[in-house]
Order: sequence, then C-alpha cells, then structure tokens
Amino acid sequence: MKQTLKQLSRFLLSSVVGFFINLAILYIFTEFFRVYYIASAIIGFMVSHLYSFGFNRRVTFKSKGKIHIQWSKFFFANIFALVINIPILYILTEYLGIYYLLSQIIASIITFFINFLLSKHWAFKD
Repeated sequence: MKQTLKQLSRFLLSSVVGFFINLAILYIFTEFFRVYYIASAIIGFMVSHLYSFGFNRRVTFKSKGKIHIQWSKFFFANIFALVINIPILYILTEYLGIYYLLSQIIASIITFFINFLLSKHWAFKD
C-alpha cells in the first residue's frame, strides 16, 4: 500500500507536468495556429505522452522491463484514456458550452485514475 501511494504521488507529479505540456500545446495550436481544438488536444496528447513515458518508467515505477514492450503498452493505455478524454472534451465544450481549456481540465481529471491503473498494473508491471 505504501509503495502504491508513492507511485500514485509520483504519477500525479508526472501527470501535472504532462498536463501543462498538453494544455500549452492545446492552447497554442488552437489560438495561434487556428487548429480545431480536438485536433490540438490530440497533438498535445502525443507530445506529453513522450515526456510521461520516460518519467513514469524511470521515476514512478522504476521499471527495468523491455522498453519497446513497455512503450507499446503505455501508448495503448494512453490511447484508451484518450478515447475517453476526447468525447468528454467535446461534450463539455459543444453541448454544455464550457470553455475548451476548462473542459480539458475536467476530462484529464476523469482519465487520470484510468491512466494510473493501466500504467501500474499493465504497462510497467515487471
């Protein structure tokens, strides 16, 4: 239990940094490059994913497994979370009229625990 709490706190740290990377890209691509906010969210996800993988592999889970297998699992776990995130982002923004950045914050909070559980019990399980 103690180890899981440490991992959860490290995962939270990683997620917060990754979230700000994602949010910055979402904002810059949407506001300055006029990219549709859903496409910007996917681009932000892809960039922050690279950071998150490295941090979580080395720091959060201190994993020594095969990197190509772990990356594949981590990628698919994050795609699963993205498939949940994007509809939430869309519904909150288009149907409830919530500002897209706030919608992304809400969607990210919802998918945080999904990401943690899949990362801990599948992607980085040695």
